[in-house]
Amino acid sequence: MFREELQLWKAVATHDLTALRSLILPDFVYVSDKIENREQMLAGIGTCDPGHNSFIQPMTITATQDVAIITYRASQDLGCGLGHKTGDVNVTSTWVKRDGQWLLQAHTETPTAVPLDPITERFFNRQKK
Repeated sequence: MFREELQLWKAVATHDLTALRSLILPDFVYVSDKIENREQMLAGIGTCDPGHNSFIQPMTITATQDVAIITYRASQDLGCGLGHKTGDVNVTSTWVKRDGQWLLQAHTETPTAVPLDPITERFFNRQKK
């Protein structure tokens, strides 16, 4: 299931709208600092370029055989126009199976300032000096 989530991030990073449309349901909802539908979210693709992403502590919850919820923490490094944004977000993605294919129904990203434990910080080479 996490394979589809990684495909999603790759499509965002490469601004591949065709791949994104094949992964996201028409009635998709995206929640971050605002709530957007599929077309609004797709219109924003390309305004930011992810430098790198790390996925920390992913977990999949199988709600039913056709619904899976993925949660994890993502470490982001984004260049947006003339600005630059780094930080961690807590992510929840809800995937539903339609006609044998997993498709994204909802995706949320909530910024977090809560530090990771020191062992995990060292693993991601982010230990503050």
